Amino acid sequence: MLWIRRHGWQFSYEAFQPPLYYLTALPAWLAGRAVGGPIGAVYAVRIFDAVLAALLAPMAMLIALRIWPARNAAGWSAAALTALLPGVALNLTSVTNDVLVSVLGADPGSANRFWRSKGRAERLVAESGLLATIIRTPILLGPGMAAARAVVHAASQRSVTLLGGGRHSVRPLDVDDLSRAIVRCCETPRAGVAIYELVGPEPTTYRDVIARTAALMGRDVAVRSVPIWLAKLGVAIAGWTRRGGMTATVIDVIASNESVQANADVELGVTLTPLSTTLAKLLPSETKVLHT
Repeated sequence: MLWIRRHGWQFSYEAFQPPLYYLTALPAWLAGRAVGGPIGAVYAVRIFDAVLAALLAPMAMLIALRIWPARNAAGWSAAALTALLPGVALNLTSVTNDVLVSVLGADPGSANRFWRSKGRAERLVAESGLLATIIRTPILLGPGMAAARAVVHAASQRSVTLLGGGRHSVRPLDVDDLSRAIVRCCETPRAGVAIYELVGPEPTTYRDVIARTAALMGRDVAVRSVPIWLAKLGVAIAGWTRRGGMTATVIDVIASNESVQANADVELGVTLTPLSTTLAKLLPSETKVLHT
């Protein structure tokens, strides 16, 4: 299930949730919150979901009769099957302990717009009154992920140019470790809002991550450096003629040092995957064959 949520059709888990549902449920949420605060909003949404669940059986019956107009038994069978599925009532009326995956450095008062937006999202969750868990993470590595593709692409080159020479410290976290942490949070929720900082087991530099990935591929890669100030100047000039793309805000995030005062792996009961194992999982299958 976790694999499907992460990899199914290359979308995130949120992509499985139709936005029309949230739009139609919003009036119930607002009304419930006006009457009973966050808890009232939760109960209002559960009642709204129960009404939707009650409509599934007659809808299934109408669809079956539309397909087989002369077979009343098919309509009744579809309605009965929908009504008797235990997962329908459970899933459609539950409001679970949600886990927000945030980033290290999230701060609603940060001068950096990215970290400020993440901090504000955390504050919204914390002030919602709901049971929730916030996990702040570093660079996440897993097959097919954007950061992983960037690492493999850089390691595949003869030479690569990195911001500041890639000397900033990182604590890469295996995305499977994050998945296990999320499962633990859902299995054993804490009262209120819990905030964790979960990072990988090994502090290193980004350039070392590139070099170690290249070594696993049987390659050597030369690392060149571009000064951060020069990169910011370049994107500022480019911003005069185009919108989007790389910005000074993004550069600050990319080149920031990742560190935590206390790693939450022990508290969450997660055994962290060694960085070498994580990097080996990123390699294309043909490269793995050559390496082995």
